[in-house]
Amino acid sequence: MSVVYVRNKLKDGEMRELQEEFPQYEFLNQADLESSPLEFLRTRYWDYVEILYDDTLSLEECDKALRLRWVHSPTPHCDKIACYQQESKRKENLLVTRTNEINS
Repeated sequence: MSVVYVRNKLKDGEMRELQEEFPQYEFLNQADLESSPLEFLRTRYWDYVEILYDDTLSLEECDKALRLRWVHSPTPHCDKIACYQQESKRKENLLVTRTNEINS
């Protein structure tokens, strides 16, 4: 299972557009994870996340997200993506991109 964790809010219809354009990925938000009937997905979702759409990622989350390869920040700021900012083995294998303008 290849998971894109959309933790930052999307506009109406954007999640559906992403699901249609990239059917090989499972797009999940916090509500999807909390309401999942699958126990492993509610408790160990970081085991499956390959892409994160958010501007925040703690070192603890980074340590759990061993499949994580790409973080896209919807803001121009990446300073709250801890494993990218601090010295970390993960920094070498983690692509971090950002939107240049807020609300673009």
